[in-house]
Amino acid sequence: MTNPNPNKVLSLFTGIGGMDMGFHGEPIVHSDSIRNKEFIHKKDTTTTTTTTNGFVILKKKNFVSVFQNDIMAGAKEVYENNNKESNYHVESIFDLLKDNFKFPNADVVIGGFPCQDFSHCGKRNGFASTKSHNLVDDIQTDNTRGTLYKSFVEVVRRVQPKIFVAENVYGLLTMPNHPIDQIISDFCEVGYEVKYQLINCSEFGIPQTRKRVIIM
Repeated sequence: MTNPNPNKVLSLFTGIGGMDMGFHGEPIVHSDSIRNKEFIHKKDTTTTTTTTNGFVILKKKNFVSVFQNDIMAGAKEVYENNNKESNYHVESIFDLLKDNFKFPNADVVIGGFPCQDFSHCGKRNGFASTKSHNLVDDIQTDNTRGTLYKSFVEVVRRVQPKIFVAENVYGLLTMPNHPIDQIISDFCEVGYEVKYQLINCSEFGIPQTRKRVIIM
């Protein structure tokens, strides 16, 4: 039975909806990655031609996505191929905030703000990124790709959800100027008790050696 009062999720930096899937979808995972079998809905028979492939479909949780946002039109197209209902806005979140966009009410705000400027694979400019917030305009000091987390903070301030969940790369913790400290401070200033933890995703069923920082 569908819960008549699902928790509403507002998604930022949505991309094709991977993080959203973890909240409101029915992900297909290998059964060995699930410690609590009560999370399992049924066996998956679509991944291969056999019914003994070990993959399962997880139960749908009590969340519904009410807003999605990214600058990539192609990401919206993929998202909508996998989600019958969407409220996907293809525009920089910085511009939406500047134009006083009216965000829907939400219980949870989620998103993986841009990681390129913190990643070990990039130039690691951090907050001093030389990329604009929309990758098009001339550089301005208050709206670079490396400071887009501030737009996440501002959305949280305006929407006032019960909780927010942000995700980023391990490199966020290894930058010499410790950007994680400033990010945590900025979230705290809008009224939240904030914690972060480094997660090794391979310990949670993801078949990759991938470390991610989760901020809640």
